[in-house]
Amino acid sequence: MKRLLLSALLLFFLAGCARNADNLIFVNDSAASVGLVELAGPGYSGGGCYADGSPIGRGDSLGIRMDPDEGGAVSLRVWDEGERAVLAQGTFSLSFEQELRYTVTLSERGGRPVLLLEELSS
Repeated sequence: MKRLLLSALLLFFLAGCARNADNLIFVNDSAASVGLVELAGPGYSGGGCYADGSPIGRGDSLGIRMDPDEGGAVSLRVWDEGERAVLAQGTFSLSFEQELRYTVTLSERGGRPVLLLEELSS
């Protein structure tokens, strides 16, 4: 009986995760170790990091679920592993309506970190 209940709860949880897919994906394509990705927009602010506190290294990604009303001018700041210095920042005009999805990539241009935005096809 316990296994059946546990299986049902796991299925319910996974079904909920599938419906609430991340629509803003941060990708680290730089040599920097990222500690925190901070977001701010009209009427909200927040951030994301790995739950275990480990850094977001080169090739790693972090998914964030944004609500449809959280679009507009979205400012992102990417902090170093110790959260002492901002590695890169940028402001992007985003819309999360109609299931739009984006990737923001921390990259390097001329030895300097930059944020690059890409809209993903549905």
